[in-house]
Amino acid sequence: MITIKPIQEHITKDYSFKPIIYKNSSHTNVSTLHWHTNAEICYITEGQCSFIINGISFVAQKGDVVVINSGQIHQFVYKDDCTIIVCTSNPMFFYNLKININAILHHITKKELENAGIATNVTNCFE
Repeated sequence: MITIKPIQEHITKDYSFKPIIYKNSSHTNVSTLHWHTNAEICYITEGQCSFIINGISFVAQKGDVVVINSGQIHQFVYKDDCTIIVCTSNPMFFYNLKININAILHHITKKELENAGIATNVTNCFE
């Protein structure tokens, strides 16, 4: 039996968002199962990507948002020429804005964003 041990990444007190763009253009790519102190907000700009967060699996598609809180064990698999913009921040960023990140769903679909009337606002934030 293989045991996968999550990897802890660095701790930061930087409260700003740091965007990183991940792009897969020719093959399926799998991240390692890991966790870190920063929270992540992922926006799928192209294709689709499978996520596992705390044992829950789902597929996010273009226009979807995925929220990964601090300490949550997660991994992702790029599919179909997926491009993801990932913004990381210390969870205090959300606390300072009075946002309870624990109450946010992991996967918010484009349709849910449209129904809430904020899909365009979210898209504009990541462009």
